[in-house]
Amino acid sequence: MRALVLGGAGLQGSGGARWLAKKDEISGIIVADINLEGAKKVADQIGDKAEAVRIDVAHRESLISLMKSADIVVNFSGPFVKYGVDVVKAAIEARVNYVDIMDDIEPIPDLLALDKFAKEAGVTILCGMGNSPGLTDLYAKYAFHKLDRTDEIQWAFMASLPADPSPTVQGHRIAMFGPRVPVIRNGDITYVRGGSARELIDWPEVGPVTAAVCAHPEPLMMLPNIKGVREASVKGSFSVEEFNQLAWHLSGDLALGSLKPLQVGEVTITSYDFIRYFVVSDEFKQTEIYRTILEKNQAIGECMGVRVVAKGQKDRKRVRYVYKYFSRDRNKPIYTPAVVGAHMVATGKIRLPGVSFPEALDPGPVLGELAKNGIVAEETVEYE
Repeated sequence: MRALVLGGAGLQGSGGARWLAKKDEISGIIVADINLEGAKKVADQIGDKAEAVRIDVAHRESLISLMKSADIVVNFSGPFVKYGVDVVKAAIEARVNYVDIMDDIEPIPDLLALDKFAKEAGVTILCGMGNSPGLTDLYAKYAFHKLDRTDEIQWAFMASLPADPSPTVQGHRIAMFGPRVPVIRNGDITYVRGGSARELIDWPEVGPVTAAVCAHPEPLMMLPNIKGVREASVKGSFSVEEFNQLAWHLSGDLALGSLKPLQVGEVTITSYDFIRYFVVSDEFKQTEIYRTILEKNQAIGECMGVRVVAKGQKDRKRVRYVYKYFSRDRNKPIYTPAVVGAHMVATGKIRLPGVSFPEALDPGPVLGELAKNGIVAEETVEYE
């Protein structure tokens, strides 16, 4: 069978393509990216199993045609807030199974609305199968199965910053902190200011880092499959405190992560598009704050961590399950859940027609496959 890897020239996509190429069931890899030269480099690294193709995911007909040549699609191309729903629509029209690492809140309602069409097409659409969401959701569902009653789930992640980020990547890092972030309070979705409810979390090899609520979609994604939870939120952070403060101020306080059109003279632009290009511009790179962030990021080094806390009742006792994972490879924990999920879909180990999120999966088998790839969270059980 053939696997199509969208965004295959990027950090996550290239890692995912190389992982899939090692699987005997995968006879061919299509490394697809708008950056053809980058895709060719990845395909050359893989060898005869791979071919490189230039694709702009915004070009619907070309995308559908390319998808029809594959048996499974793994999408690492973003930003998902702009292209995620349209790429899923293309996969449904192409009648091909699909997995992505979508981590934006905005597409969730539109993705859920596509569920019936995916079922009619007989295809599995698994969205948000990355690190956060993805790995975080799987451990939350795992704890949910262990508890007799789950009252609260708190997710958190921490990551180093890419050394030379694109506007898409860096803009996403800032925009996820606001201005409005979904959380669950008293059993219902409500929205709070991004960058609020700050908490100091201690990470292996890095130390304490301040996290704050952010717009990752776990609270929205859990609702169809994890019932009865009264409180839930996602807190995000990066390894450099100065970048966290910058992101909280720009996006949460000043609302510069907004997608609403802003008229500037004769030009229409969103504040999100402005800020994502500004933070990678030469002007910003000449500032003191940028130099401080760069120096501290280099000193800390590459890293990625997640923490999942589930509180509830088991055997009439109050109990708290904590799952914590840390890696010095910041990309592997993102692409591995996606390609593991894609491989399980392609080989029939996951059969889930329609549009689903990781919470819909039986977490045990998936976590077992992830453990074979070195991704295992430390479990702590605390009785109150």
